[in-house]
Amino acid sequence: MSDGLNLTPAQKQMFLLAASKKLGISPNVLKEKLENGEIKSTLEKSGQFQSINKLMNDKGALERLLASEQVKELIKRMKEGK
Repeated sequence: MSDGLNLTPAQKQMFLLAASKKLGISPNVLKEKLENGEIKSTLEKSGQFQSINKLMNDKGALERLLASEQVKELIKRMKEGK
């Protein structure tokens, strides 16, 4: 999974977990769909495609998301294994 944002493995995992919860699919299935290029149809079915596509195309929005206290706390917990 190439992100172009130099995300750490913990950050990538955090996004997978959050997105899979929102989409109602397992993180492993989501990762497979991302790697196989099947994610668009999954997102379209969930009604989330436009929102996620907009976020993914806005580097500033992604950077603000990563800089948020909630995301920092999630990353910290993930690194600590909690």
